[in-house]
Amino acid sequence: MKKIVLILLSLYMTLSVTLLDAQEFNFSINVNTKQVGGTDQRVYEALQEGVMNFFNNQVWTNIKFTDYERIEGGIVITVKEKNSNIIKGQLNIALRRPIFNSSYDTPIFNYIDDDFTFEYVESQNLDYSESTYMSNLTSTLAFYAYYCLGLYFDTFGLYGGDPFFRAAEQVVNNAQSATEA
Repeated sequence: MKKIVLILLSLYMTLSVTLLDAQEFNFSINVNTKQVGGTDQRVYEALQEGVMNFFNNQVWTNIKFTDYERIEGGIVITVKEKNSNIIKGQLNIALRRPIFNSSYDTPIFNYIDDDFTFEYVESQNLDYSESTYMSNLTSTLAFYAYYCLGLYFDTFGLYGGDPFFRAAEQVVNNAQSATEA
């Protein structure tokens, strides 16, 4: 009886793991604080973890990705200045995709945003809403997430990324509406 229970439990665990769908991104996230040395690193470690969870664990599409299909890339946030809870720096985002029938990747997008300013309180939740501006940090990350999805799906077919480019545009429109009010 114990063997049957163990076999059934093992089968259940195997099926549940293989049926799980991963989110879209598998990005490495790094917060570089070399230019603001001597400051308390806990806030930056929390920021790095928060950005990683936000970007990689957020569901951005209704498309089901398996773990090995997740989109690869990286984000580096270079902190240049921190004044109270306002962080000024640079955001570098890079996107790559595998080359068909090879073990190589090819770069799709590599961009440095030199004017990246946002407010962050240690361990704050990074919330996002498709219809509402929440913060400059989450809106900027959401914009680049949708933009990367657009570029990625454009590599598969003409206009394949258009829905994601429209979503990125909506993020910008929400931010502009919130700052005008």
